[in-house]
Amino acid sequence: MKRKQLLHKSMAVLTALTLMATAFTGCGSGSATKQDDSAQSTDAESQNADNGADGSDPFAFESAKDVVFPLKEKLTLTVFVNNPDQSVTSYQDNWVTDWIEEQTNIHLDYVYDLTGDEATQKLNLIMTDPGSMPDFFLRTGWSKAETLSYGQQGLILPIEDMLGEMENWTTMNEESPMRKADLTLSDGHVYTFGGQNECFHCMYQHRMYIYKPWVEKYLGGKNPETTEELYNFLKMVKEDDANGNGIDDEIPMTGFIGGWASDPTVWMMNSFTQCVNPLSNTNPTVAGGLVVNNGKIEYAVMKDEYRDGLRYMHKLFEEGLLDNQTFLQDNTQFSATMDASEGNKVAVYANGGVENSEFWQQVDGEWQNWEILAPVAGPDGVRYSGRCIQTYFEGCLGVVSSTCKYPEIVVALFDFMASEDAAHHIGGGPEGISWEYTNEGVSLSGGTPAYEQFTVPEDFDYVKEGGLPKAHAIADIGTDHGYLAVELINRGRAEFVIAGDVHKGPLESAKEYVKSRGLESKVDCRLGDGLKVTEKGELNGAICCGMGGFLMRDIVDAGPEPLEFYVLQPQNGQKELRQYMVQKGYVIVLEIIVEDAGKLYTAFLAIREDCVEKYTGTPIQENVYAALPEESLLWSVGALLEQEHPPLWKKYIDYLIYQRRCALDGMTDKLSHTDKYKELDAEVAFLCSLLENR
Repeated sequence: MKRKQLLHKSMAVLTALTLMATAFTGCGSGSATKQDDSAQSTDAESQNADNGADGSDPFAFESAKDVVFPLKEKLTLTVFVNNPDQSVTSYQDNWVTDWIEEQTNIHLDYVYDLTGDEATQKLNLIMTDPGSMPDFFLRTGWSKAETLSYGQQGLILPIEDMLGEMENWTTMNEESPMRKADLTLSDGHVYTFGGQNECFHCMYQHRMYIYKPWVEKYLGGKNPETTEELYNFLKMVKEDDANGNGIDDEIPMTGFIGGWASDPTVWMMNSFTQCVNPLSNTNPTVAGGLVVNNGKIEYAVMKDEYRDGLRYMHKLFEEGLLDNQTFLQDNTQFSATMDASEGNKVAVYANGGVENSEFWQQVDGEWQNWEILAPVAGPDGVRYSGRCIQTYFEGCLGVVSSTCKYPEIVVALFDFMASEDAAHHIGGGPEGISWEYTNEGVSLSGGTPAYEQFTVPEDFDYVKEGGLPKAHAIADIGTDHGYLAVELINRGRAEFVIAGDVHKGPLESAKEYVKSRGLESKVDCRLGDGLKVTEKGELNGAICCGMGGFLMRDIVDAGPEPLEFYVLQPQNGQKELRQYMVQKGYVIVLEIIVEDAGKLYTAFLAIREDCVEKYTGTPIQENVYAALPEESLLWSVGALLEQEHPPLWKKYIDYLIYQRRCALDGMTDKLSHTDKYKELDAEVAFLCSLLENR
């Protein structure tokens, strides 16, 4: 049957667009200006058509440059991918893979689509058995040392000669002179196509944001240009009660350790000496304070100028101008510091990105009062911006197995996925739906650029088997701030949403958000308990997330009628909730595992038996829960999850085992004979068997 993807409350699974070739193209791409290469294609197509004309192998090209897509005949290539991005739910069944097949006539068979420790362990096993290797590896996560070792063992192919014939590979190396050198290993060979990450925010991560209303108040709107001017500004903020609340709560400068370029020391040091990611940064492997000066590598931390910078920071700290929690607090505490709900307290802060949720939601808010502060000049006139060293190896992207029968085609495929056209389609979606080429002669670099807003059709799924059931009316129970309700409308999953919450405060917040999005006519915010805020005949389905399973059971039971479907994400009581839904005549057709903020959540879609075909396209073929014994632990774990083993399966089961072992460890020897102890011990054994069976 056709499966439907669930909507997670946090939006973690709302979008599952696979960005396969982004690994090759980096964060950005060139301008979408279509080029005419028809003449070149004509010659190559002729070669492709002639290839195999005498009955020989149609895929046996003499060189990679002779390969022309689409191939004359369909070719299947097996692939391994270590998938680090859990928003990519499936490499096999998605629009991107289909598009690549349409363009190349190559069917990509992802025989290994794994993540995390499971991917690493499986890859290690594969490399001990060459007969099990796929045709190529899209992403391995190997270090340069590991890649070199496999190359010298003859398990993967050196591809520099084939790459040298490739147009996009050559262009990328010309644009980034260090690229080929980074990809060439100590034996002189290139084993991986590598990535391309020449993006501004990657190279210049370190930013300082300044609060413009206070710049207007104390500096007449002109930002500080020197360390001395910055010091004077911070001092005025501290001593003058800048926010006017009569409380000494101003924080002139702040940041935190462990975030993306969030240490203010790093930004400030570049007013004294060139320095990127020194000792305090949690990722010292990226430059790590090393700089190139007149062709020589220097360790900035050991220079007198760096010590001068530390003295400046010490002065700020001693005078209370640098938050004394900067080097102790984490991101959560930093976010609390930046909270401006009762008035702003901060003058400047360091971070790689804007610290404001409304900014990322693309709505008006406090973030519009902030501006990026340009580097300030130190006492010696030094005014650098820390630039991160680029690496193109990027976890070893694009490797050809020594057992691959057609390495020339694979290399040509790598180069195709690194093309500008592929970057637009793979990174942006379908041409004409989510983006379009500019008209000839239009330049985005000169004059005033004109932008056209594209709206993806409501019924378009990037992932073949994706999408919440589409219905006329859906209830979002426990709506909190109304984010999910708005997304249901914006993503075309519902024409009308009832957003209910039992608490007045969150509901008022939801009303404000709905109003800010101009959706008052389509989202009705109602104060009340569960589905009691709805009436019979109003709804097709409902979503309940982030509550206990027993509460969800009561909400469903107290509703005015059995709805056509429910999306349920219980925090506990999974067994009891699943059993209740099955007893009430619902079929659980899909279960998913999602990870959000380091935590794992499961959710399931239950459809009323008489509505299964309406929402799935086909009658149900198998109801795994119908014959499941009542005492089975799979009621809690998820029987469909056990069948399908999604990418987070092992991590999920490991967590369930950990929970139970912690409970067992907390029980004394005197309790070891109890039924509860024996039950937990049996559950651990059962969960371990699920991993062994994998």
